Amino acid sequence: MNSLQFQLLTESLDSVITELEPEIDIDIDPCYDDNFVKSIILHYLNNPSRSINVRIKSDHWYSNILFNYDELWFRQTLRMKPSTFWMIVNKIQNHEIFKNIPQRKQNSIEKQLAVVLYRLGGKATIWDICSKFGIAEGTVPLFTTRVIKVLKSLKEDVIIWPHSDYRQKVHKGFEKMHSFSNIIGALDGSHMNLFEASSKFNKDVYFTWKHRYAIHLQAVVDHQGIFINYDIRYLASVHDAKVFQNSSLYCCRNQLFEETNYVLADSAYPISLNIIPSFKNPLSLDKNQQIAFNKKYSKSRVIVEQIFGQLKNRFQLLKELRTKNTKTATDLIEILLILYNILERNNDKCKKPSEQILIYRIQLMMLVIYEVIRKLKKRKILKGKI
Repeated sequence: MNSLQFQLLTESLDSVITELEPEIDIDIDPCYDDNFVKSIILHYLNNPSRSINVRIKSDHWYSNILFNYDELWFRQTLRMKPSTFWMIVNKIQNHEIFKNIPQRKQNSIEKQLAVVLYRLGGKATIWDICSKFGIAEGTVPLFTTRVIKVLKSLKEDVIIWPHSDYRQKVHKGFEKMHSFSNIIGALDGSHMNLFEASSKFNKDVYFTWKHRYAIHLQAVVDHQGIFINYDIRYLASVHDAKVFQNSSLYCCRNQLFEETNYVLADSAYPISLNIIPSFKNPLSLDKNQQIAFNKKYSKSRVIVEQIFGQLKNRFQLLKELRTKNTKTATDLIEILLILYNILERNNDKCKKPSEQILIYRIQLMMLVIYEVIRKLKKRKILKGKI
């Protein structure tokens, strides 16, 4: 190819790429590079015997299937009811991050939110998400960054420490459970596992006694299991007591607690004016009374452990955060706490699989069993009728 042919080809490529921009979102993909694309095409034209690997993506599933799901399957896919999804879209649609700038038209807000929810709800890879929504690989983290920023802006309206009437409601709620008075919440810590080691040089500090890399989450919930306080900035190797002593709950205790208020915590936490832990080693003198207290106490405090379980079951990404960037992992955990409160307050409860799903799973298993037996018979490993 001579210099004149090369110049004409380059100009043609420029015009073609310009025409494609509004169709394939390359203008908002941070990983996209015009020169890189041109170099690949030119290399191919000079070496026509070599093929180019192209991954085919389509938004057919998003455009024609997702929003036609019934409530059951929509909830299984995006982890919430359709009505809650559209409520969140309406709540965030006026945020400045979704405003278009000249020549950089964004995808719709509902598509960006759906991509992030699909990512949070399961263990799908970036490529799985791209093939479902017809977007580029670099667009997934771009959408995620936008949605993280928007949902974090809702924190003050969603994560609320009990005051006034709300405080009295929480007190009555815990007292109704097992007769403990003046309880304002249940406190505990949980490890949010990372899929692989952090990219930081001191990655070993994220290593837990369970031989997993993780980030430490400390949280307080009210009597209904709503998150009212949290801290996510600590390493998994740090003890619960140390996390507490450096947390907002401890540093701002004079603003958060009244004299007679306290939170329930397990024996890993130090006893203080506002933290009442269970007995670590009941003494022989009052052993029976202390054991009885611990049992009754645990029945009230267990709600925070149940909520951690529900949170991880609802948003499967929390079982294995697929990122090496601890800042991104921390942001994902935070927006899931915010999302959880939004869902709970809108009566979009985390439910166990319904009969319909169980029936479907049984039918699927029976079909698999049938096919396995049929193949075994075909190979003459089994005999007789199915």
